[in-house]
Amino acid sequence: MKKIHLYIIGLIFFATLMLFFSLDNIKGAKPNILIVLTDDMGYGDVGFNGNQMIQTPTLDSLAKNGVVIDRFYVSPLGSQSLASLLTGKYQIDSDGLLTAQQNQGESSNEQNIAEWLKNFGYQTAYFGKWQNGLNKNKNPREQGFDYFFGFKDRTSSHFDVKLEYNGIPAQSKGYITDVLTDSTLAFIQRNKKQPFLTFVAYSTPHEPYQVPDFYYQKYKALSLDHHTSTIYGMCENIDFNFNRIIHLLEHLDLVENTIVVFLSDNGPAYLRYNAGLKGRKAEVNEGGMRSPFILSFPKGNLTNQVVYTISAAHVDLAPTLLHLLKIPFREELFDGISLVPWLKENKKEFPNRYLYEYIQNNTAGNNWGAVRSDSFLLVINNQNQQFYNIISDKYQRKNAINSYQEEANRLFENYNQWLSKAHINNTNSDTINHSTRVKLAVDEAFWKLRMISGEELKNNAAKTNLSDDSIYWELTIQNDGNYEVLVMCNWPTNPVVSNYELSMGKDTLCFTLQSEDFSEYPNSANGEITRNTDSINRKVFKAGQLNLKKGINDLVLKMERDTASTIEIVAVELNLISVN
Repeated sequence: MKKIHLYIIGLIFFATLMLFFSLDNIKGAKPNILIVLTDDMGYGDVGFNGNQMIQTPTLDSLAKNGVVIDRFYVSPLGSQSLASLLTGKYQIDSDGLLTAQQNQGESSNEQNIAEWLKNFGYQTAYFGKWQNGLNKNKNPREQGFDYFFGFKDRTSSHFDVKLEYNGIPAQSKGYITDVLTDSTLAFIQRNKKQPFLTFVAYSTPHEPYQVPDFYYQKYKALSLDHHTSTIYGMCENIDFNFNRIIHLLEHLDLVENTIVVFLSDNGPAYLRYNAGLKGRKAEVNEGGMRSPFILSFPKGNLTNQVVYTISAAHVDLAPTLLHLLKIPFREELFDGISLVPWLKENKKEFPNRYLYEYIQNNTAGNNWGAVRSDSFLLVINNQNQQFYNIISDKYQRKNAINSYQEEANRLFENYNQWLSKAHINNTNSDTINHSTRVKLAVDEAFWKLRMISGEELKNNAAKTNLSDDSIYWELTIQNDGNYEVLVMCNWPTNPVVSNYELSMGKDTLCFTLQSEDFSEYPNSANGEITRNTDSINRKVFKAGQLNLKKGINDLVLKMERDTASTIEIVAVELNLISVN
């Protein structure tokens, strides 16, 4: 009997050993993934979408040799798009508000693509702008990424940015896109012998509109205006750095077995060429949600063409990647679908489906939404509706709701059914005492009396002109405690004194900010670089202390009196001093 046991044990050991080696061989053959996401880069900011002024040769070449989905939709705001790209679900279906507010990003309970791939032996890294939540369990390394190098908040400059390396502050040197690319190349080099997921989230061409002078002068010489020259220079710099990554993959003989995805997080914030599409960032029209999109996978036997016949979206990316990797998954886990059958030559008929969008900015109502079918777009602002045939009227020149009332009603009914089943949560709150430091961004706050949308919402760090209103963050206090309050402010350009009040319950902190406290206006780089840029410089002040009581309550910020101009507060930070 003992010999039989030993024999069985030996067989188990041998089988385990063979499984180990076979898995190791499979691991070496697994495709790598590179996702490059840009910030506020419009559909028209690339050469392959008809822009004859901009130079993006690397992207144009990839578009020619990969798959371009012409009608690829993201959300009109970056945090929504990132959450959906990572999870394959609409952010509203992942227990979060579809806003750039305090519950931005995916729910910490959702499984995202990085967590999927870690279970299959992938090394995962995130480089750049993380707009998927600042607090609680929403840090990149708590969301499936082994390695994080970037920032989780706004930056005041694209030069010499203060970054974070796996939770440790890191001062960078140089232009942000170049710096992030340097780290991306190092990660790929280190992990060239094992499968990796590399997610690169460039923070350009988002403001501040800054670029090395070489790029700016190139477009300024074409008689373009200041902002367009700067933005086009930022886009060409993205193309240059993207080429650096592709070149390394070729050098390491990895490019054939690497899935490469390029796209943007929303439409352009600043009006410029956008192929005639209506709308821009923070709007649900075509111009605010259509993104340039390329997918390349030489070993995947994908068709090399521009696909006009399907409408795809950010929620489709995660299931598409899993399908390409031959990782099994249940379709009902995602709001999106795998696009693989339509990215190969043996395409079948595309399903008739709807793509949704919902923007809830605060509790004052006036919520924007949209629903798209293959041919139609219904734009919803409360009960006001605009209806467009986006095949025959792709520029949305005519509201055709009177001509398509039956179809409009069908889309509206379908949208309401989807919305009624979604997990809209107005009470999610940031938890204090979960950590000793909590940062509350002003553009993630709620307005007490009104809703901010459209033009006001775009890049709005100036919500602090609060003479007729106030903003608030809903917080969960786990224990009574005394907190130091820090405020981050934009550098004022004119002499000004601003008085503020920060309160929770009966505890109130009054503080004053004045321009003379800011001393001399700083430069973020040398004169050659900054003379053609729009810098936003910021400073942190100690405002005082607040005693926060256990429970759920609103932390309210308002001005004490009306002033012609204000010092703009960008964020409030609470640091625990003592627990009562």
